[in-house]
Amino acid sequence: VVGAAGGEPKKVIDRAESFSLSRDGKTLIYLQRETRAAGFAIWISSPPGATPQEYKPSPFENVDSTSGSRAIFTNDGKNILVWARLLAPGRGSEFWLLPFPRESGKPKRVLASTGYAFPVRGFTFFPDGKTLAIAATKDPEVYRSHIHIADITSDASRLLFGSTGSEAVPAVSADGKSIAYTKLTYDADIIRFNFESSTWDRWLSTSRISRWVMAVIQTRRTMPMSSFSVPVRCASSRSSGP
Repeated sequence: VVGAAGGEPKKVIDRAESFSLSRDGKTLIYLQRETRAAGFAIWISSPPGATPQEYKPSPFENVDSTSGSRAIFTNDGKNILVWARLLAPGRGSEFWLLPFPRESGKPKRVLASTGYAFPVRGFTFFPDGKTLAIAATKDPEVYRSHIHIADITSDASRLLFGSTGSEAVPAVSADGKSIAYTKLTYDADIIRFNFESSTWDRWLSTSRISRWVMAVIQTRRTMPMSSFSVPVRCASSRSSGP
């Protein structure tokens, strides 16, 4: 954790793969990869800092998975939405809605239409509590994630927007009228290797590699999901990776 005013970060949890706070700030959940068995465990600390309790049983016990699993609270705090790509026969990219507290209901698989989505680079709820913005890679794309809109109750989903790069980690504003996300652009330089001198030189440079920018999307919340209209405005601040 890091204080609101900045300062040195303080480690509070080892091997946490994903975490989420309830909207009231009273409960922390996090995913932690198992060390003695396959898969990962879901842990709950309420209030944050209290001795964590494992969420059991869960649909992910003893099932191996890739890295990048994610979990968030629903807006009302009554469920936890978890995504994981499970490595077992008959399993795959799965979203599950887990009741919270555990004894209040039964886990339910949702968004079955995203069964082949991988990777999933973040998701967040709109204010209505049932519509999601999901950064996911779906056919025919390979590894490049774009922003999709999905309805958790009907399983309907559609591409909202995408680019030649990837969009990730969407965050919907409190009024549902805009989405902030991280955009990754993919560029490539052509490098030439000289056998005689054993040296490399940049023969053709397209642009800097791994340029991350932030973009803000204006959406029309009052329109049905099938009619979203999205003009793009890119923020002026940029940072470049190596």
